[in-house]
Amino acid sequence: MMRLTDGRGNPTRALSCGLGSACLLGILWLSLAHPAGVVAQRRNRAEADPGVQVSVTPNAAASDSPFAYLFELRATAGATPEVVADRRLLSFRVHVEGRRRPLTCRHPDAPRRVSQGRVRRLGGDEPSVWRETIDLRMYCWGRALAALSAGARVEVRYGFGRRPRRDRWVTRMITGVGGSRSEMAMASSLEGPEFTFSPIEEPAPNSAEAGDDAAPRVSISMSSIDTSRGASVTFRPRLRATGGAVRVYVRDDLFRFAVRGPLGAYVCAMERTPIAPIIDFFTRLRGRRSAGGRVGVAFACPNAFMVPGIYEVTPMVDLDYGAGDYDLDDVVTGTFTGETVLVRIRRGRGGYLEQVPEVPGEGGSAR
Repeated sequence: MMRLTDGRGNPTRALSCGLGSACLLGILWLSLAHPAGVVAQRRNRAEADPGVQVSVTPNAAASDSPFAYLFELRATAGATPEVVADRRLLSFRVHVEGRRRPLTCRHPDAPRRVSQGRVRRLGGDEPSVWRETIDLRMYCWGRALAALSAGARVEVRYGFGRRPRRDRWVTRMITGVGGSRSEMAMASSLEGPEFTFSPIEEPAPNSAEAGDDAAPRVSISMSSIDTSRGASVTFRPRLRATGGAVRVYVRDDLFRFAVRGPLGAYVCAMERTPIAPIIDFFTRLRGRRSAGGRVGVAFACPNAFMVPGIYEVTPMVDLDYGAGDYDLDDVVTGTFTGETVLVRIRRGRGGYLEQVPEVPGEGGSAR
């Protein structure tokens, strides 16, 4: 005897059958007659508690950077879910006052499917929390970063944004049935609490350290770089006169770059070769006319940008060569520093690099 129910859980007539074809045809007819049952099962599965909460909060350990945040996956009380611990699955919607539609920020190397190497279990014998450090500038770039820096309300989302599948999910509850594993609930995305990003004050332009001639001034500038390969980074600084016309003697090995990134702080510079300046190689700067250099990191600092992330780069130039014996009275010498720009490396060598902080507290960080 088999008792069946409709889509609302109400019992239907009892069906008595064995293993014959008539019994199977009867069961098939009942399933087609009550498609709401299948829909209800899918709805219940989609609305099931995923057992995980996601949050993005300021990183108090990195108070010198307003873009430094902590990404956290926390199992709810009593739950032991499996999660995909991958910060690249985070995305943000930036709401700006006066703009109808929000701007979307995503990781440039966000995966399209689950990597089994990123699956972790929370709770039980394992820590109940997974944490990683993130930099919001890795997700927001260009116009979205400018809007965020001006102050905005930010929505948090984690996952693929589609219906859960075997290769697109971020959390699932697992239970053992008869020695086997069966999925109780699965979610393809999670919504986290929104937060407010405070406006950032624009820093004052860096001043120049005057050399022999303090009257003429030179400014150095450089554009931000967004690339998928760290080995391909090439710095292209430009020098311009800020007042009247001046002359400078520029070489690529006179540029230096102060770098601060995932690997720490260091200076990139080419090895310098002392020379005797030639008068024909002095460059005159006036109005829009500029002079510049081209410095590849392969020569200046090999392997310095191999880790994906955000690098803050400050260009500097040492104008060491003056007029010497030449009859030139408008040559500028000295060290000049430009404004800091960003370099975003989307991908790195060696696969995923965990950025797990040492955060004291209940549960620690799951590894």
